[in-house]
Amino acid sequence: MYQIDIKLEFCYAHRLIGHKGKCFNLHGHNAVAVLSYEADELDGNDFVIDFSDVKAVAKAFIDKNWDHAYLCNESDPFLPMLKEYGLKHYVFSNEPTAERIAKDLYLQLMDSGGYAKLICVEIQETCSGAATYIP
Repeated sequence: MYQIDIKLEFCYAHRLIGHKGKCFNLHGHNAVAVLSYEADELDGNDFVIDFSDVKAVAKAFIDKNWDHAYLCNESDPFLPMLKEYGLKHYVFSNEPTAERIAKDLYLQLMDSGGYAKLICVEIQETCSGAATYIP
């Protein structure tokens, strides 16, 4: 079995409207998404998958939807204002926690590896904290 990890950086803002602590407040993160792919055998180039192929797909999704965007819960009272002013945002059905972001990215990319399998997505929200989604 072979495994590779691909890291992509992006910036986002969010708040957790159901949280009783400081994360209730609007704040931002410089996040790192770590995509882990595995394969039993290497391809014709001796890769699990070409880094640039995966990065192109993942980066396109992240840049379009999450980078420098406000990630929000669908019941966030800020949502109408974001729409009114045309501010970049992405709506989750639940709180936009690192756990939810990891799962959403996995679901977006799970078929992006060809014969290589996306086995997990980790979102490093801070230098000391991360959440991983493993299906």
